[in-house]
Amino acid sequence: MLSVEPLAGDLSVPGAATTRKVTYRTQWRSGQDTVATGVLFLPPGEAPADGWPVLAWAHGTTGLSDSCAPSRTPRSARDTAYLDHWLGQGYAVVAADYPDLGLDGLTTFSAYIFAGLRDADPELDLDSYLTDAGREVLAAAEDLCYEELMERYAGVGIGDLLTRPLAADRFRAVFTDYLGVPVTGDDRPIFLAQGLRDTMVPAPLSFMLAADLTAGGAAPLLRTYPTGHSETMAASLPDTTPFVADLFAAP
Repeated sequence: MLSVEPLAGDLSVPGAATTRKVTYRTQWRSGQDTVATGVLFLPPGEAPADGWPVLAWAHGTTGLSDSCAPSRTPRSARDTAYLDHWLGQGYAVVAADYPDLGLDGLTTFSAYIFAGLRDADPELDLDSYLTDAGREVLAAAEDLCYEELMERYAGVGIGDLLTRPLAADRFRAVFTDYLGVPVTGDDRPIFLAQGLRDTMVPAPLSFMLAADLTAGGAAPLLRTYPTGHSETMAASLPDTTPFVADLFAAP
C-alpha cells in the first residue's frame, strides 16, 4: 500500500460510513509491476473483532481516460444501489480503478477493446486495420468517458472503423489471447449470472464459458434471469447474497 486518503463525498455512496482512496502496487497481466488506485467503502457500525469481510468489486465500462476512473467520478444509480446492498449486508467493498486508470497513462481496459489492444500489443499495428474514422474514434476513446463517447459516435458502426476483415493475418490469435478468460486452475466457487435479454454479453457466450470452466475442473453455478445487461446485477442479488454469505461462513 502506497497511500490512503479521504475521498470526496460525491464519489462515495449513501451506504458507506467511510470512503477512502487507496494507491497500491500491483501487476499487469504480463507480470510487470505497476501502480494502481481504487476505492475502499466501509459499512456503518463497529467492525467485528476479526475485521470486516471484504468483497472486491470490478466496475463496468467507464472509459479509458484517467478522469473516468471510479475514484474520480461518481457512481451510476445502478452501481450505487448494488454497492449499497452489499454494504448493508455488512461487507467492506474494495473497488479497483484497474492499472493506470486514475493515474497518468493509457490502461489496457477491455471496455474500449481496440484502443486497449493497440496499447497492449503495438506490434500488431492495429492502425493498419483502421479507416480514418476508426483512428479518430480510437483517439477519442483515450480521452472520453463512456457516455460522452457513445453520444458523440452514436451513428458510427463497426464497419465504419475497419479497412479489412479482422480474421486476417495474426489479428485473430492476438485478439483471442487478449480477451480470453482462463478456464483452468480455478479452485474457488464461481457464480455466473446471465441475463437472457443481454445483447452486450449474449447468453450463449456465458453458456460456453460455464462449459469450458466445467471441463477445466471447476464447478460454476450458472443462473439466468429474464433481464438485459444492466438489470442482471440487481436481479441476481437474491441468489448471489446467500452464495457470498456461504463462502464467508465456510471453515
